[in-house]
Amino acid sequence: EPKGEVKRQIIISGHHDSAPVFNFLVYQPKLYNLRVTGSIVFVILGLVLSIVNLFINNEILYYVSIGVIGLGVLLVSQMWFFRGRKATPGAGDNLASTQTAFQMGKYYYSLKGTDKELKHTRIIFASFDAEEEGLRGARAFVKKNKDKLLDVKTYVLNIECLYDENALFFLTSDINDSVKLSDDLASKLVDIAAENNVKTHKQPIAVLTGGTDAGEFGKIGVEATTIMGMPWSNDNRSMAYHTPDDTIDKVSKKAVEHTINIFHNFIIAKDQE
Repeated sequence: EPKGEVKRQIIISGHHDSAPVFNFLVYQPKLYNLRVTGSIVFVILGLVLSIVNLFINNEILYYVSIGVIGLGVLLVSQMWFFRGRKATPGAGDNLASTQTAFQMGKYYYSLKGTDKELKHTRIIFASFDAEEEGLRGARAFVKKNKDKLLDVKTYVLNIECLYDENALFFLTSDINDSVKLSDDLASKLVDIAAENNVKTHKQPIAVLTGGTDAGEFGKIGVEATTIMGMPWSNDNRSMAYHTPDDTIDKVSKKAVEHTINIFHNFIIAKDQE
């Protein structure tokens, strides 16, 4: 809690659940996009062709459809092996982010009673569960605390996958680009990074690449963004992501440092408004 009246609250968050091993990222990772996105495309294409065949009686179309659906079945069937039974160590995705939020919490708590204590800004540090199971932890938190999140001006600074200090960016959309995040918040953080000689940018999340906990806050109109520390596409991610190699040595200390500095400068600037 701040020293004076609460005029705003800032949530710094990560998630502490680790992902199951994605076998396709362990074995032949270069084919990941083809195997995953291709399977989805064949399901959609097979459905469309089935519907078309209901209305158009054409022998050539029929046999072409059978061939396409047959190839699709072969591709889709290997999705049975997509997910392994074991979990990853989860250092980069996403225990480093949770620890970053926790250490910032300790720092701001240590300012209580000093001249550096925040005056009008409440800081909430959150570590969500079940992010890897469809953002269920963040969804439950938002549902339970919706009124509290909307009664006071709220900003969400979510952290994900701090593997590479040279690949930092802020999300302007989430959950397969179906939820808008705060473009204004992302822009402010990019500007703060630039002032501190850290190269970042902002971008929407790509379709079919998943989502982050910030999306659940974006659904109710809370200003939120996620800082990412790796390229985010199905054909270009950290080699440690969702694999048994996601150990602490894969986390970038510089990415953690940059994240802390950017967030801290944002918090101080907001508290002085």
